[in-house]
Amino acid sequence: MPVAALVATFVAGPGELAGALTWPLILTGLGLAVLHPVLPFSLEFLALRGLTTTAFGTLMSLEPAIALAVGLVALGQVPGAASAVGVVCVVIAGIGAIRTGRRDTAPAPGSGSGS
Repeated sequence: MPVAALVATFVAGPGELAGALTWPLILTGLGLAVLHPVLPFSLEFLALRGLTTTAFGTLMSLEPAIALAVGLVALGQVPGAASAVGVVCVVIAGIGAIRTGRRDTAPAPGSGSGS
């Protein structure tokens, strides 16, 4: 993220931010790029400690729908029909994978049949 922020700043920045680009602004951007993934990851890790894996997986599969709702309410972004159907398909697939994707436990070594 920090490298992408630097590249984007120096590639697209000069035309848009000719005189507005300062060192404090660059350092703020780099700080945000580093910290941006830390908060969601930390909160998800805390939630994983208190939830069952099935409940956590179901909540994670709802993330696209939550993002769509936040975009609609907070940003006024109205999704098209195809986007809404796509989000519904992703959520259904995620929930289906969580509910039916259990692995069988592996047999203990040496306890298999035939030999």
